[in-house]
Amino acid sequence: PYPPVKSVPWRGENRDTFFRPSCAEWSEEQGTLYAILKLGATTGEGRYEEFVRSLVGHATKQVCKKGLFWWGSHRYVDIFSDKKVSNAGFHELQCKRPNWDLIWNIKPEATRKHIEAMWEWHVYDKKTGGFNRHSDKKKDHAFASAGALLVHALAFLGQQPGMEEYTDRAALVESYHWNRRNPETGLFPSDPDYSGTRWDGDYCTTMEIGQYCYYLLKAYEISGREVFRDHALSYMKAYAKYAWDPKAKKFYGAVLVKNGKPAVCSRRQPNYKCQLPSGYLDLWEPYNLGWEWPLAAAQNYAYAYALTGDKDMLVAARNFATFINENPPKSGCRVDSWYEMYARLFSKQGAFAEHYGKAISFFVNMYVNTGEEAYLDDARRFAREAVSKLYY
Repeated sequence: PYPPVKSVPWRGENRDTFFRPSCAEWSEEQGTLYAILKLGATTGEGRYEEFVRSLVGHATKQVCKKGLFWWGSHRYVDIFSDKKVSNAGFHELQCKRPNWDLIWNIKPEATRKHIEAMWEWHVYDKKTGGFNRHSDKKKDHAFASAGALLVHALAFLGQQPGMEEYTDRAALVESYHWNRRNPETGLFPSDPDYSGTRWDGDYCTTMEIGQYCYYLLKAYEISGREVFRDHALSYMKAYAKYAWDPKAKKFYGAVLVKNGKPAVCSRRQPNYKCQLPSGYLDLWEPYNLGWEWPLAAAQNYAYAYALTGDKDMLVAARNFATFINENPPKSGCRVDSWYEMYARLFSKQGAFAEHYGKAISFFVNMYVNTGEEAYLDDARRFAREAVSKLYY
């Protein structure tokens, strides 16, 4: 059948396919748009910016009845039929960072309406900041990654003339997780609405550190609201305290919010529990939509240090550098996992482009942060490997 009912098994999918070969879905292309603009700036050729402006102009016209852009993993445009397609009835908040500045500069009115619709349809409780990654105004799926996108978007809109109230709304949404953290450990769960009923309601993972805290720092950077910075640093210090194993020189993938103890069990689990990143972080795992974001977490500690000068951030970033260097891509992935086929057949042959890109970015920033040539050497080593592995 077309499209295939299931995606390739070593990607670990246990649901209907996310593989969309006929898909035009521009939230996934935010990084591509930025790269095209950089290419235009480098070459001086105006056709690159012209293309980006044309794409954004067309894409922002593709909206649903609620006023939300037609993007996210549940929505796309089929390039053969030129029809909007959805495998669900709602807009979803996903993990790619929108280039709000870029989109606003091209289509400010469309951008404003979309972010206003995010507040209207994703935040079901305007008093507590309760939100849902799905646009149905119901209590469910308050994933930290979704809250991160909301906070960042609302904070951005709050910087526009006459829209100052949206910075307060960003702070309200941010408070939803803060008010549900454990005050003793300082940790918070990915989805507090599932506390006691599902593992992601009880564990803190690198999705929270590498995604949620990153967006809080970005919200602080664009708004100046210190609460975003202070809460991000608090969370990141708590994870670094409980997740780092100094003897093994590795970070654990998930720690219990109530006491900081790591999850240690097989990753061959039934149904949803297979996503629990138990044991040490798997640096090179093949799934980019789960709760394991080790390289993003490493990048965020380096970014946090550069932004705030907090020395604890640099200590954690150095620990990640050690972890990555002592466990390079050739060490492979965990075989004891739901992506066992990929781990056995492919993982030791090299990592994905995104893995290499994040590792290179991390080490370059560590060099900028410290001035230590060893980190620049690390970046060059990963870059050489990326070229040799990805060029065919």
